[in-house]
Amino acid sequence: MQQSIEASVGPSWVSIKWHLCSSPPTAASFDLTSESLHVFRVSLAQPVRSIERLAAHLDAEEMQRASRFRFDVDRRRYSALRGMLREVLGSLLGVHPRMLRLVGAAFEKPRLLEPAMLEFNISHSADDW
Repeated sequence: MQQSIEASVGPSWVSIKWHLCSSPPTAASFDLTSESLHVFRVSLAQPVRSIERLAAHLDAEEMQRASRFRFDVDRRRYSALRGMLREVLGSLLGVHPRMLRLVGAAFEKPRLLEPAMLEFNISHSADDW
């Protein structure tokens, strides 16, 4: 399910679209031009089955990092975050989530290695929204 809200900000050249997602978007429903900004809001509080599905998208480095979390809740949240990021980016680019090459050290902003045409950012807070 996806609910969208659209608004223009400042000069009419920037279009911001907010998406509340419970499943990944499809590329056909998005304008990925430089004049658009899409904001996706997802919950990291996912059932175990969803966490397992999302974790299957992670690469070896992400899986290793997830395994280093001391508490299960943190491991699940990290796996959900990275798996959802991969699902959203993969859907927008028409690429399987596992095929995406994300780079960035532990405290660096992640970015796509290829294709580098899409910029994104991640922010997270408590799950009780």
